Amino acid sequence: MGRIARKIRRELERALRQKTASFEAFRRGKERAETIKSLGQLIREGIDPLHALYANTTNLAGLFMEDLVDLPFLDRRVCAFIEQVQDDYQAGYPPMSPITVSFYMHWLLYDVRFGADRETIGEWLLGVSDLMKFHYVQVEALRNLCNSRIGIFEARPRDKGRYGLRELITGREVVAVIPSGYNNSHAALMLTRVAPPLNGVDGYHVSITTPYMLLGTTEHHSRTGGTAPPPSEVWSGRPILAGVHIQGLCEFPR
Repeated sequence: MGRIARKIRRELERALRQKTASFEAFRRGKERAETIKSLGQLIREGIDPLHALYANTTNLAGLFMEDLVDLPFLDRRVCAFIEQVQDDYQAGYPPMSPITVSFYMHWLLYDVRFGADRETIGEWLLGVSDLMKFHYVQVEALRNLCNSRIGIFEARPRDKGRYGLRELITGREVVAVIPSGYNNSHAALMLTRVAPPLNGVDGYHVSITTPYMLLGTTEHHSRTGGTAPPPSEVWSGRPILAGVHIQGLCEFPR
């Protein structure tokens, strides 16, 4: 656990004992958490169960981030950074924005690293998950999300609506669902984030961000970092370039 995570835990423990202003922010956060769709609701709406678990956990992490910026002990540079990237990227969906909400939120929560110990917001939440009464399955899902990353995959259709995803860098292949409405009968290259099944479950992986399709791009091109294809050959024009740009913000000044 990094220094910022330890500080957040100490402050939250103190707030719970003394019921300070930080406790009020924590209490409001718990109340707001009850307003987001539960895991059961998401599954009843037809969302894949594994995807529903990861989506629900990320929604809770997003609420945690919103509560953090209101706490006086948090470094103001963290708050300024979060506000700045929200203004810079205006996450939404093409054509209004090249950055989808799922891509942006997972990047901000699980990729951007803060402080000397290079900690993520997801890791801060993981450090207080017991104080926030997380179910052990949610803790495992959160840990998996903290360990996840964006990758370039070759997607090949399999049976039962699933796909074989082979990561180009490592060559590792997994069977996964792509629940964003993706439906392709041919092999294709995509930029996405993949999360694993739960520990001890011989199941499938899940693509947890809307995939960016690398149209007009070959595997050799992606491996060697060749010149980007013309905008007309990239889905919606800008997403791939934006994806490369957004990776440049994964370090926060110490």
